[in-house]
Amino acid sequence: MELLEVDDRIREIMYDGTITQLQHHLSKVGFLSFRGAAIEKLLTGATTSEEVLRVLPRSSLTRKTAADTEVLQLVPSGSDAFAVASEKLTYS
Repeated sequence: MELLEVDDRIREIMYDGTITQLQHHLSKVGFLSFRGAAIEKLLTGATTSEEVLRVLPRSSLTRKTAADTEVLQLVPSGSDAFAVASEKLTYS
C-alpha cells in the first residue's frame, strides 16, 4: 500500500481517466513509489538491501503488466555491496 495525496487533477483522472494517464501524471509531478525510492536509496548508499527487504513487502519490489512481471533483484557486487538489477519475466 502506498499513500497518495489526492488533489483535483488526480481526482479527475481517477473518475474520468485511465491508469496509464494516472501513472503518466504521477511521473510528471515526481511521485516516487516505494519501489522507486528503494532503488534510489540503494544506488546512493543511503540504505542496505537487507533494510529494503526487511521494511518493504515483497509485492512492492515487483512491477506487473498484463503479460509481464518485472522483479527487482539485489545482486551482490563486491564486499557488502549490492547492485540493483531488474529481470523481466514473461508468462505465456
